[in-house]
Amino acid sequence: MIHKKPVLGICLGMQLMTDRNEEGGEVGLGWVRAETRCSITGPDLQAIVSLPPKWYKDFPNNESILGKIYNIYRLLARKEKTSNF
Repeated sequence: MIHKKPVLGICLGMQLMTDRNEEGGEVGLGWVRAETRCSITGPDLQAIVSLPPKWYKDFPNNESILGKIYNIYRLLARKEKTSNF
C-alpha cells in the first residue's frame, strides 16, 4: 500500500490482502499484516457448511443459492512495531 489510499476488501478480497493463508500456507499480497485462518474445523465445519442461510427463501429461485453462502474465515492480525513518541 505504497500510496496510502483506502482500500476495501470483502470476503475473498480481504483474504488475498493478508500475508498468508493457513490452508496450504499460500502467500497473499501482504498488504495487511495478518494471516487468514479457518474459524471452524473438523465435524463442526461440515455441519455449518450444510446449513442453508436463513434468508434464502426471500430470493426467487432459491434452490440455486441454497447453502452456497457462508463465512468460516477470520483474520489474525500481527502486531506492528510502534515508535516511542
